[in-house]
Amino acid sequence: MLPVAGLEIEGRYQAADLDVRAGGDFFDVFPLGPERTAVIIGDIAGHGRAAAEASRSVRALVHRELARAAGPADVLIAVEAELVAAGASTMVTLLCAEIDTGQDLVRMASAGHCWPVVRRASGLVEQLRQAPVPPLGVGLLDPAAGRPAEWALPFLAGDLAVLYTDGLVERRRIPLDAVLGWVHDAVAEHGQPGELCRQLLDVAATQRDHDDDIAVLIVRRAMATDGDDRIHAVEERV
Repeated sequence: MLPVAGLEIEGRYQAADLDVRAGGDFFDVFPLGPERTAVIIGDIAGHGRAAAEASRSVRALVHRELARAAGPADVLIAVEAELVAAGASTMVTLLCAEIDTGQDLVRMASAGHCWPVVRRASGLVEQLRQAPVPPLGVGLLDPAAGRPAEWALPFLAGDLAVLYTDGLVERRRIPLDAVLGWVHDAVAEHGQPGELCRQLLDVAATQRDHDDDIAVLIVRRAMATDGDDRIHAVEERV
C-alpha cells in the first residue's frame, strides 16, 4: 500500500487456520485522487486458499468499478452483477466507503457487512447502523427493488472509523451486544489507530472461541500536527 494524504490507515488480518495464512477476510485501500480515497472490507464465505482466491477476485472487481461508479452503492450493485453473471459460487459481505478530505465527508454502503464504529475527535463514539442488505454473489441484491442505502456523514480532522469483519465480534458463549459494548469501550479508550488495532485483536484472541478469520481496518483523519501520513498493513497469526 502507498501513503494516503490526510489519512492514517492501520490494518490487521488474522487467519482462522493456523496452518494456512490465507483466508476469506480482506481489506484494501484505493486512492481515487488528491482528496478522495476508497476503503473496502469484506468477508468471503468459507476459509482457506479457495476463499483467499475469491477475495482477490472481488478486490479486483471493486478496483475496476471504483473508476467508473458514482459512489459506494453503485460499486456494490456492479460487483453483484458481475458475480451473478459469471456464475461464481461466491458469497461475500462487503462494505465500501469513499472518504473525501476536501469535503470533510465519508460516504459508505454495505451489503451484509458489519457497520463501522466511529470515534469523533471529541471522544464521542457512535455505532453506525443501517437497514440490512443481502450479501453479494447470490442474486438477492435486486436494484429494481431499491438501491442499497448510501450513508454520508462528516469525517473531520481527528475522527476515526473502525471497520471489521464478524470474526472480531462473534462468540459462541457471549451475546453479541456484550461484545459490541466491549468494542465500543476499546474505541473510546484508544484514539491512535495502531494502538487500537492491537487492543482489539489482543482481546479478541484471549476470548476466541470460534474458527473464523478476523480483519480490522482503522482509518483516522489526520490532524494538522500529526506529521507524515501513513498506512500500515500487518498480517498476523494467532
